[in-house]
Amino acid sequence: MNTIIDELIDENKILKIYEYKDPQNPRTLPVIGTIKSTICDETTTPFESIDLKEYIYFPLYYTNNTLSTIKPSDNEITFGYIFSNKNALREQFKWKRLTTDRLESIKNILIKEVDMYNAFLEKKVYSYELYENNIKIKTDGPFYGSDYKKSGLFNSCNWEQNTETNDDTITEQSYKCVDKIRGCNFI
Repeated sequence: MNTIIDELIDENKILKIYEYKDPQNPRTLPVIGTIKSTICDETTTPFESIDLKEYIYFPLYYTNNTLSTIKPSDNEITFGYIFSNKNALREQFKWKRLTTDRLESIKNILIKEVDMYNAFLEKKVYSYELYENNIKIKTDGPFYGSDYKKSGLFNSCNWEQNTETNDDTITEQSYKCVDKIRGCNFI
């Protein structure tokens, strides 16, 4: 049974928010980035020996038990990389060229993939049930995020929040859209 972590009430509506038990590892969903460790992975070609002009990539840093694309301090070592091959992207999405807008969108998706994986590792995955007049009208999940307010959950259930939230963390449902990126608002 999922553990309830919050219950919000607005007139005749109740939103019950749960910790999502046993979520799917987001790295098993359709992804465009490959995460490779430079510390533990000695069995394959080192990332540094690859022709980096053919890749969109970010170094990953491991600090405070999370992966980050932002270097927290000058003495942090690179844990690994998240990367995607430009030729494979052109082929997958049937693009003749990678425009600046497409490259920027791909970079944003790679960062979201890291964020989603962190949420999974930290067990920051949520679901909800929405009731109106004591009748369950909607349930959805999983939503990955540092907390449920930043997980995309409120967007899914159209719940109005009085406080400002950063509700842009990628959800499993929008994540599945990556393999159909032309139809998404990422590009």
